[in-house]
Amino acid sequence: MDRSQVIFDWIFGMDTTQNNPYQLYYLAPPNIGLTEAAVQARKEREAASQKNIETHLSQKYTDMKGVWTFLTQEHALYTAHKLVERGRATAEEVNAENQALKESYGLANNNSHKDSLRD
Repeated sequence: MDRSQVIFDWIFGMDTTQNNPYQLYYLAPPNIGLTEAAVQARKEREAASQKNIETHLSQKYTDMKGVWTFLTQEHALYTAHKLVERGRATAEEVNAENQALKESYGLANNNSHKDSLRD
């Protein structure tokens, strides 16, 4: 939730001409169904992402055009060429990822999607 809050505060805080027209409220869901290892792995990953947003992204992209450019040309999960690169990852590269982290995103022991992408 902390990373999500940082993102929304960054994006909705860009337009200061409106005298802060937005009132955002944040509700965090419980970690139901996840192991303690998965929760911890997710927290570590999200904390690193949050730090990147606070120290790099929000400083570099200060308007919506910049955010749009980042999302459509640079972000590893939203740009076509980077998705293709991820899809071409070898089994060794895929298996090298932290298993608990993959579990926290519902990806543990599920590489069948990679096989269907390669066919």
